[in-house]
Amino acid sequence: MVPRPIFIHGAGGGADTWRHQEPRFEGCYVLALPGHPAGIAFDSVGAYAEWTAAAITDIPGPRVLVGHSMGGGVALQVALDRPGLVDGLVLVGSGARLFVPETASELARADFPAECERLLRKGWWEPDDATIAAEVELLGLAGQETLIRDYAACRTFDVVHRLGEIGVPVLLVTGERDGLTPPVLADEVARGVRQALFVVVSDAGHWVMSQRPGVVDLLVAGFLARLELTNA
Repeated sequence: MVPRPIFIHGAGGGADTWRHQEPRFEGCYVLALPGHPAGIAFDSVGAYAEWTAAAITDIPGPRVLVGHSMGGGVALQVALDRPGLVDGLVLVGSGARLFVPETASELARADFPAECERLLRKGWWEPDDATIAAEVELLGLAGQETLIRDYAACRTFDVVHRLGEIGVPVLLVTGERDGLTPPVLADEVARGVRQALFVVVSDAGHWVMSQRPGVVDLLVAGFLARLELTNA
């Protein structure tokens, strides 16, 4: 059977994170985590993973979780806690631990729009002002409290010591110019997982799936095809 991609956005994001990929992958699912924007956000990756596991249980397999940034952490946690639900992982701009400085949380509390802009300018490779304005608007949809809670979730997430437990194939995709989740974190995962492929995309930052959507789409499609052939 053709593996079914299930997309999970990152901190402060939403379903629109995957607006370039959703039309490309027929039959895919795009999740919006609690608080993004409906409901109340959690403050731990474990809680998001538990919610995600419940959300995907009835989705026909094989299932491939495709997670960006914090969403990649959620995907990893689901694979560790509920391995029977996951047949493959694609981690985009992510890692087994995620860095969020306390100063970022402080700025999010004091000046939410300023923190959204700082986040995007650090993570987006060579953006123009129009792109930043549009992306800030999208990032702001989930709201201040959700971003603060997501930051807390990222700061406490660390499953490096459990990477050896991941028994499914993993594709890691990172933008060469990612200033938020640098390639070294993806490399750490690649070294700790038995079946891992690590690709660095040139001229792209943290939101590589938006800056280089064609490249990311091809990488994900190839990964899904490989899984289908392997399990045929």
